[in-house]
Amino acid sequence: MPPDRKGTIDVGTAINSPLTITNITVNGTVLSAAEVQRREQHYLRRVIKDCAGLEWLSLMHLQDENSQGLELDAVYTALLTNTVDSLGRVQPGKSEQPPLSALEVLNRERYLVLTGDPGSGKSAFVNYLCLCLAGESLGSERLNLQALTAPLPDDEGEPQTEATASGDEAERWELRQHWDHGALIPVRIILRDFSASSHFPAENERATASHLLDFLRTTLNNAACEEYWDGLKARLRDGKALVMFDGLDEVAQAGERRTRLLACIEDFARSHAENRLLVTCRPYAYHGSAKSGGHSKWRLERFAVSHLAPFGRGQMICFIRRWYASLTSQSVRTRGEKLQKAVLSRTPLRDLAKRPLLLSLIAYLHAYRHELPERRADLYEKLLELLLDKWEKARFNTKDSDDARQLAQYSLAEFLQVGQDRIRLVLEKLAFLAHAAQDPQQRETADITARDLIFELASAARVGGRQVDEWEVCDYLRDRVGILYQRGGASELDAVYTFPHRSFQEYLAAAYLRREEDALFGIFKQAAFELGEETVWQELAAALGRSDPDRWREVVVLAGGINALSDPGPIWELLDALSLEADPAGSSRDAWGLRLAAEILAECLKRDNLNRRQQRITAQIRAALPAALRTPHLPAVERAAIGNHLAVIGDPRAAVMTVDAMPFCQVPKGRFWMGKGRYDEKGEEWRPETPAGEYDLTYDYQLAQYPVTVAQFGQFVEDAQFELDGQRALQGAPNSPVVWVSRDEAMEFCRWLTRRWHKSGRLADDLCVTLPDEAEWERAARGGLADNPEPQRCYPWKGNEITDEHLNYNGHIGEVTTPGIYPLGESPCGCHDLSGNVWEWTRSAYGEYPYPAVGTNEWKKRTNGLGAVGVLRGGAFNYYRRLVRCAVRYFNWLDLRSDGIGFRCCVVPMTLVSEDSGR
Repeated sequence: MPPDRKGTIDVGTAINSPLTITNITVNGTVLSAAEVQRREQHYLRRVIKDCAGLEWLSLMHLQDENSQGLELDAVYTALLTNTVDSLGRVQPGKSEQPPLSALEVLNRERYLVLTGDPGSGKSAFVNYLCLCLAGESLGSERLNLQALTAPLPDDEGEPQTEATASGDEAERWELRQHWDHGALIPVRIILRDFSASSHFPAENERATASHLLDFLRTTLNNAACEEYWDGLKARLRDGKALVMFDGLDEVAQAGERRTRLLACIEDFARSHAENRLLVTCRPYAYHGSAKSGGHSKWRLERFAVSHLAPFGRGQMICFIRRWYASLTSQSVRTRGEKLQKAVLSRTPLRDLAKRPLLLSLIAYLHAYRHELPERRADLYEKLLELLLDKWEKARFNTKDSDDARQLAQYSLAEFLQVGQDRIRLVLEKLAFLAHAAQDPQQRETADITARDLIFELASAARVGGRQVDEWEVCDYLRDRVGILYQRGGASELDAVYTFPHRSFQEYLAAAYLRREEDALFGIFKQAAFELGEETVWQELAAALGRSDPDRWREVVVLAGGINALSDPGPIWELLDALSLEADPAGSSRDAWGLRLAAEILAECLKRDNLNRRQQRITAQIRAALPAALRTPHLPAVERAAIGNHLAVIGDPRAAVMTVDAMPFCQVPKGRFWMGKGRYDEKGEEWRPETPAGEYDLTYDYQLAQYPVTVAQFGQFVEDAQFELDGQRALQGAPNSPVVWVSRDEAMEFCRWLTRRWHKSGRLADDLCVTLPDEAEWERAARGGLADNPEPQRCYPWKGNEITDEHLNYNGHIGEVTTPGIYPLGESPCGCHDLSGNVWEWTRSAYGEYPYPAVGTNEWKKRTNGLGAVGVLRGGAFNYYRRLVRCAVRYFNWLDLRSDGIGFRCCVVPMTLVSEDSGR
């Protein structure tokens, strides 16, 4: 072979392998296919070893005789995203548009950024991919593509199925997830390790794929897989690998490090274009921080983005069943049904369980007969008690029996001759100091140096009169497990320690914040805000949360949750400090103060039997929050969170809470552009929008400013004694758009509202409430031809820019949002949420364009409500930009229901509407 063909594939094939294994030339020497296969299999076995465990269980050192069998593949539950079919189509007969699983999105997208909140399962997904792909190539009976593509769980936790072609319900097929790319070679790159390595590009060095490749080679060497380097290069060259970059957000932004990291990944994507690439990241690191207003320059070119959805009911049930089925103890396994019932019946607990990590911790606590707390702060406290006990009471491991007997009498508190409360104080202080010094954009745990840890522990001992040597403490800590674990270092004194999850760091920092120690206030003497001599912890917490929310938001909220039920007085002081005289339209500080106050009030405190002061504070927060829903000082995701908290504490906006306060926008008659506009792209997908042209609406009408909400729909159901087909429509937040409604149910609401308003005199007898037809909807979205600078606009707002500040789309938020939080998305007539959030039923049956003229027989037929297939408009929260345009037409059966379909009302002349279509 020529010397320049290092790492090339030659003739020859190994048998019994899902991948083709051929001869390979390494440094001029031809290796047989069997030797290539041996090296590859050695690498794949190492991949399985590295990825098989439950990482958090290992980090917290909770693996013991009770948790044997709890490995990743035993408990892994398939993850859903907020992404749906990009074409937005539902097969006839289907009642909803289901979201895609993380695997199915990865199957579609060659380059994918998968975002997810802390503890949402990003790393677990990466590790499970590694297990199944490696296992498939090794011929594993347990870890393989069959396991990877297992059906998603239905609402009862059972594998999803569908009827066979015969229609016999007794014979059903499993609905497996899609993976069309076979047993790719899994390559996992932990980005925080790459960032900390000598291979990371220097500050003035051009960042390229070679930096990643050098790091990957070193990683193989450290794993005793150096022989596979040339084989792996050949796989990468031939596009036979799935390369996973885990933890983009774990690399600090300081010194433009994240910019260099992105350059490395983008160059890798260019130079290894035939492979599939996956990047994981937290959403606010990828989409933008609080201070940037939700905008981010850290985006990867050519990479699609999908966001992991929280666990739903079926996933929770499936996970709990698998967790308990994996435990070796029969007595523990019998507790699974009790946990399932508790999680599904207790709303606060169910909200915690939406994150796989927290559900794992809940399951661990419950399995061993701990009480289950309902609030997040209480859950962390229970876990800290468990971990601290394990860390503080750990014993030396020694082969000398005399030493063992002597050392076993000392716990850490006894060794230092201090109480356990002093140990807790040391950890709280270190957590707070590390958190205060950490880059606010770095979302993982901060490092605590061994020197700082040893110094604080030794200082605690000296307070009790015990003199200890640094090396003495260092030796004692070396093998301890629990709340802190050691991570690297050239020597014991140069080592670094970290908490098993950022949540524990934040909780301990919150606990220290409440102690009001002098050292606490001394840290912030030079801060951007002024603190008086008599400052209390609530004022400091409010100042931190308002001025630096990226760093302190979770700490402040957790501080508001500590002892909130047993001693709520201090929490009300915090709420007052956060919200007093706040003007969310005036400053970012005020807006963030209200944002945090809303979360604490909604999640941490009881709101009954309040005294006069507590009532005043509640009232001042509720009164100010509607303005915070529209402020430019908060990104859309935070305004959406405020809407969710208002749903709990009581939304004061009558416009979204009662039908009689429902506002309408006047739309004048006249001509407008209907169908595909000049700014819409070309393609077959746009055919239903053509032929386009001017259309004449010959009457004035009114369109509701907002879609109908759950509270308003519930008012109809109760007043009209209406029997819903299922109750899912009433299970959403009361101030959010109602979903899970069919076209007929939406029509019934309109008929009821017509009768109600005729009776009350609000609506003239010659007018009626109905659903808009397609023309009425699009005219309100685009505006008319007169006095309109963009009559063929793509979106309801002026200009073709589309961002998360204009509408709820693209799955970035992942659920419907309360109406009216996107002022930039307002239409020419004043309507909100016409694009995104929810698809909206119209009274039009589907038919080809041109749309028939008003009053003609064809128009009456199109709008009489009797067609078999109805039209929906506007797109939804989980659809892409093409499907939220003014001209988009989505059509399906009238009984279609989904979590992204709702409606808004329209008031038109009675003479235009038949009895069937709303009269």
